[in-house]
Amino acid sequence: MTELGAGPSNPNKGGRGIGRMELGDDALNAKTLYDMVLVERIQPPETTDTGLFKPEEEQPKLHLAKVLSVGPGREEENGILAAMPTIAVGDTVVVKNPWGIGPKDEETVDGRKLSYARGVDIAGVVKGGVTD
Repeated sequence: MTELGAGPSNPNKGGRGIGRMELGDDALNAKTLYDMVLVERIQPPETTDTGLFKPEEEQPKLHLAKVLSVGPGREEENGILAAMPTIAVGDTVVVKNPWGIGPKDEETVDGRKLSYARGVDIAGVVKGGVTD
């Protein structure tokens, strides 16, 4: 039990903390519903090749993400399932409305940033070694 005013035992780091969830690795295996896509943000490196830390304003604003789960689609008013974009788990995608629905990001315990986006917010699939 902590004393009043002692503060949390886990300090607020990188958006985690007060009012934020800390997700375990089981969040990476979540089953996505409707027309939602669970993505992991691809984060730019925080240091240069020589090990210097880059200020946040110097880092490029990437809208790239790795697809972790894809919902089956949204049911239209007539009961027909609207098709999802042709994306698959593991694809690298460009998200046009960063970062989707709900909170900006949720972080896993190891700092990976997860977001939900709608299928229509996936602008394209990137082919090649972008994340290597």
